[in-house]
Amino acid sequence: MKENLIAKILFIIGTAIMVIGFITGLAVGNMSYDYDFGIGGGMVWSIFFTYFFAGIISGMLFIGLSEIIRLLHSMNHEIGYKTPMPEKAPADSSQNQPPDKWGVSQTDREKIYDLYQNERILEIIPSNIEGYCLVKMADDSGKQFVRIVDIGGFGATETNETAIKQRVIAWYNEKGN
Repeated sequence: MKENLIAKILFIIGTAIMVIGFITGLAVGNMSYDYDFGIGGGMVWSIFFTYFFAGIISGMLFIGLSEIIRLLHSMNHEIGYKTPMPEKAPADSSQNQPPDKWGVSQTDREKIYDLYQNERILEIIPSNIEGYCLVKMADDSGKQFVRIVDIGGFGATETNETAIKQRVIAWYNEKGN
């Protein structure tokens, strides 16, 4: 899995802010202040701790934000790109029917319409493999064709897995459409 560049940059910035806060606290706190109170030279700890803690808090905010981005990136990589392993074709055709438990929800339909926003969709059919559907479309000349779409992730994507395509198209042809 590729690391997220933004998360890495934010982590480096956060660490740099903490280091700069410490160094600035030392430099500014150690400056020679000559107030009317007769304080001259030496370390002023209140100024040091003000800069130091401001650097720590700001740096930790950047590091926390980088951790959130890193976790979201890893979750997206785990969920968004994972495709189910193709199952072996069942021997009898009674198992080659779509399960009654699942259908294409309105949200999934919207994902498909977003994917093919410049195409003319005729019908969306849930397939015999859960998470995949068959999208029947037509071009400008009226010629009809189908696409096999994976709706299991965050968005709808056209599948490139040959085994899944063959199973769904064979099921669709057996159905008599």
